[in-house]
Amino acid sequence: MMIARRREFHSMWPSRIPTDEALLRGVSSRDAASFASLYNRHAKAVMSVAFRLVGDREIAADLTQATFLKLWERPSAVSAGEGMLRPWLLRVARNAAVDTLRRRRLRAIGPEDRIVAEAVVTRARAVATRDLLASLESPQRRVIELTYFGELTQTQIASVLGVPLGTVKSRLRLGLGKLRALAQHEGRGA
Repeated sequence: MMIARRREFHSMWPSRIPTDEALLRGVSSRDAASFASLYNRHAKAVMSVAFRLVGDREIAADLTQATFLKLWERPSAVSAGEGMLRPWLLRVARNAAVDTLRRRRLRAIGPEDRIVAEAVVTRARAVATRDLLASLESPQRRVIELTYFGELTQTQIASVLGVPLGTVKSRLRLGLGKLRALAQHEGRGA
């Protein structure tokens, strides 16, 4: 009798619980049940991280919802591999919480202080841009400066520099590509 009850009990449960990876594949296929399973499995941890940072249950709930919405909209953003989903969810929630706290602090400062803060950010961006431009070879840097700061057309730049229009276009394309790669590299290191 006891063995029969055990079999009956075990037959009520699925023999195999789907992995996060399997459920993530389901989310990629827009399967709402897979998404609900992932939500039920990880929402408490995401909510806990958000609440620990912002200290407000309602805001933490909003951040949790935003985190899972991001997963639903872009499941491909999660690195494939076992055990990668939860760290990704927690990182997204943490970043959203930090952004929320920053916005709160900016709202808390007065208009004069906000102007100063914006000026500091603008100055920091200008310095970073100048440093990135300085890392380019001179011909590429010169074309970019004339395009964006001198507001000249590519034809005008070709005339000013005495080079063919194709050369201007190549230097601009190469320079912007290098700037983009450098900016992305700097962004990852920060």
